[in-house]
Amino acid sequence: MVEEVPLIQVVLVAPGSEPVITNINSDLEGMQAVVEGLIQVVPIGGDLMIVCNEEGKLNDMPPNFFFPDKKDLIFGTCFFAKEEDGEIVGLDDCEAAAVIKIFPRLQRASGDEDPEEYLKIKIISWDADEEDEEDDADADYNDGEFSIADELDDDE
Repeated sequence: MVEEVPLIQVVLVAPGSEPVITNINSDLEGMQAVVEGLIQVVPIGGDLMIVCNEEGKLNDMPPNFFFPDKKDLIFGTCFFAKEEDGEIVGLDDCEAAAVIKIFPRLQRASGDEDPEEYLKIKIISWDADEEDEEDDADADYNDGEFSIADELDDDE
């Protein structure tokens, strides 16, 4: 006998589409199906959260909308839900309506945004065969002076 998975009410936002109130499966597999991959939970205030694809930027998913600070962008389909006792739970009718009402305040992506512009981690490589460079990297790290932020600034 297959056990039925309970549904939760969320606000679903697909790139280029208006947000819609819908029901999704409340288990991990159901949430992963909605975002088309691994989930990432992004708290946005109080108990409200955005659940999106953790690798949306890396997997070239289409851009969706900017966070209110316009410093980051959601890529791919996502949904709004809330947290309760460490679990992702659905929105009630009032909460879902409130998300729909405030959503127009968020800037939608144009579709031309480059995911690499919004990656938080850049990979820095060096030639490990070069003993001097290796020694310099170790020395900087061991002195407590090594900073990825400094490396990124030097890289740009």
